[in-house]
This record gives sequence, C-alpha cells and structure tokens, in this order.
Amino acid sequence: LQPTGKKPVSGRIQLTVTFIAESPTPNGAVTVVIHQARDLVAMDKGKGGQGTSDPYFKLFRESVLTIETKTDEVGQTEIKKKTLNPEFADLEYKFDVANIHNELIIEGYDYDGPLSTSSASLGFVRIPIRSLLSGAVSSQWFDLQTSPKSTTPA
Repeated sequence: LQPTGKKPVSGRIQLTVTFIAESPTPNGAVTVVIHQARDLVAMDKGKGGQGTSDPYFKLFRESVLTIETKTDEVGQTEIKKKTLNPEFADLEYKFDVANIHNELIIEGYDYDGPLSTSSASLGFVRIPIRSLLSGAVSSQWFDLQTSPKSTTPA
C-alpha cells in the first residue's frame, strides 16, 4: 500500500483495509473500515470566509475488463454535517474480489441536501487489490487525491 501520493491533495482519510484469502469466492474478499478523515475541503462557504462540508464516503470496486471498465458501489458511510474532520462509526464493509486486478476506490462527497441531484467530490484514494495480497493489516492514513470527476449522482 502506498499511503501518500504526489498528486494534488484535498485531505486525508484513515482506513483499515484487509485482504481475506479464506473466503467462499476463489479470489478472496476485502474488508474496509473507514475511521476518520482530516483537513477536507470546505465546500459550503459561510460568513467571514470560514467554511465546512457535509462529508460522506462511497466505496467502489473497479473491474478492469478487456474491453471496458466497470465500477460497482459496495458501500457508503453516513453523512457527517458541518465538519472538515469527520469521524465515522468504524463500520466494516466487505466485498468479494472478482479479480485480483480490480481496484478499490474510496471517494468523499459533500452532501447538498435531499433535493440535490449531485454531490461535489472531496477527493479519492485508489488501492489496487493486488497490493493487499500480502495479508498485512494496518490502519493507515491516505492522501485524498483531487478527483478527475467533480460530481456524482446523489
């Protein structure tokens, strides 16, 4: 795992990511725990220039196929209101690995309310599944990279 990158950073996220070889599926499974995030981008500007966000994170499994790339959502945290340093309930998200060449993507968004059709991206981290095969388990901080896409459907 490479906890930090050289691209523009928009905050940090603390994760525990584990590969489980002993799984009912032939390629194993992955568990992810999102603990907390720090120094997120303020998307909701308040009076006096101070701002906050209403962050939540989605987990995606990206399958690189021979012709196309397929992305499946595998989980989502709760929304944390008016904070740039959210703490989460340490819920565990588990999904089967279809192929060790898949990638795990965790992307943060700013919730804009129930009437909004999209949420602004706060950044993402991409973890290749094959980097987890050693079985090492640790809680690490990862830089959130600036997202190539700016919004996602809510």
